[in-house]
Amino acid sequence: MGIKTVGLDADDTLWHNEKIFREAEQYFVQLLGRCADNEIIERTLFSTIARNLGLYGYGFKSFTLSMIETASHLYNKVIPSSKMREIISLGQSLMDKPVNLIDGVVEGLEALRKNYRLLLISKGDLVEQNRKVEKSGLKSYFDGIEIVSHKDKPVYEELLKRNRVDGNEFVMVGNSLKSDILPALEAGAYAVYIPYDITWVHEMAEEPYDNARYFKVDKFADLPEFLKMIDHKG
Repeated sequence: MGIKTVGLDADDTLWHNEKIFREAEQYFVQLLGRCADNEIIERTLFSTIARNLGLYGYGFKSFTLSMIETASHLYNKVIPSSKMREIISLGQSLMDKPVNLIDGVVEGLEALRKNYRLLLISKGDLVEQNRKVEKSGLKSYFDGIEIVSHKDKPVYEELLKRNRVDGNEFVMVGNSLKSDILPALEAGAYAVYIPYDITWVHEMAEEPYDNARYFKVDKFADLPEFLKMIDHKG
């Protein structure tokens, strides 16, 4: 293969993230439990988040605005002040959450940086993602950090061009088939999928089994040896 640069996703690849949203969703449903059935609250929140992605993007702030909009709809635009305060408090608490690394990440990065140039390529709100990078303690492992609002083929092509990376010498690693794997392959790179135990429905896609540049490992700790193995095979 001749891989020289490894691109790494952040949320749910290096540290836990989706679990935080799931816990917040459950709390929100309980908070609004008296105004509608749980299923209606969940469905309304889901559709609101999906509709707002193009407007607000990804992240805790976007999620908080969607919770407020959902509550406004379910309360016929008159949200009790106590509920509004709790929703805002919930949103603020998300931004204060500690960053919990996935098992094997530190050891994996230690091994990877000995042989490859490492780029962190994360999708989301610039301020939020930079804050998580700082909290994670992983910043020093990376030769470059890229925070983008979305991930598609043109974004990867631009990232490769800006960082002077040949797609034939680049592999993207992440937990999202939709954002990390498929567009990187479309941009001419290699891709390694590391599944997380929870997948947000908006990030679901079919695995590209027929693509010779697509690979899959079970956990991050296996990544360094796996890359070494397939690199030797060419």
